[in-house]
Amino acid sequence: MVTQPPNGQQYGPGITRIAVTGFKSLAEKIEVEIRPLTVLAGANSSGKSSLMQPLLLMKQTFDIERIPPGPFWLRGEQVGYDTADQFLSTALSETETTKRMTIEVEAETNWAESSFEKKPGSDIAVV
Repeated sequence: MVTQPPNGQQYGPGITRIAVTGFKSLAEKIEVEIRPLTVLAGANSSGKSSLMQPLLLMKQTFDIERIPPGPFWLRGEQVGYDTADQFLSTALSETETTKRMTIEVEAETNWAESSFEKKPGSDIAVV
């Protein structure tokens, strides 16, 4: 259901669930249900920012409005990285060499999942 705020702009239902895997300290899938009031609380280095930064990384990439769309815009107003290795989780088994990050976002009954991977010696790519 779309609501009509007083300023005349229309907004949809908003994000209702976020799941992140393979970003910084979040090697395993972390899933959070978003309610009208959601508070992320925890000790330092417990993953609060690591849950939100993938969304900010995607936002600043989409805000660039490049045609055709390109890879992540790593350095911007929201977050700043020099390389994908700075945010991809390093928790790999001894046999794994490819780093993979997955972001899932749900809004009401619609959801989207994006997966990215980086093989040794290559750039990050959408998979």
